[in-house]
This record gives sequence, C-alpha cells and structure tokens, in this order.
Amino acid sequence: MHLSLFDHSVKSKRLWPLTQCRPIADLRIGILKISEKWNKLMSIPVSHDCSTQLSPLFPKLKTILPIIGS
Repeated sequence: MHLSLFDHSVKSKRLWPLTQCRPIADLRIGILKISEKWNKLMSIPVSHDCSTQLSPLFPKLKTILPIIGS
C-alpha cells in the first residue's frame, strides 16, 4: 500500500518561492517534512504527485490512497 501526497495548484502558487523547486509535502514544519510525518503516522511509503516540472525529481509510486499534501 502506498500513500500519494498531491499538490493543490492554488495553494502551491501561494507558497511560490518555497514550492518552485519542491512539492508542498516536501516542506519542513518543525523538524520533519510533511511527507515524513505521514510516513511515520501511517507506516507506509509516501510519494509525491506534483507538477510536470517537478515530476522527474520526485518519482510517483503506484497510488492506493491519495491525500492533499498541504
């Protein structure tokens, strides 16, 4: 089972300088990234479903459970 965190385009534009080179779920809140918090909570692999320009940097796994990453 895999968890896919996807970016909402409006929220991604609001965080533009930070989300220019990474998905929202890859941002740090405290000591952990949002994706690391989901990984720790669910104990399953996490992938990012992001814009086409970031897709080569963050490969997508086969999605079972999609969740908004912000």
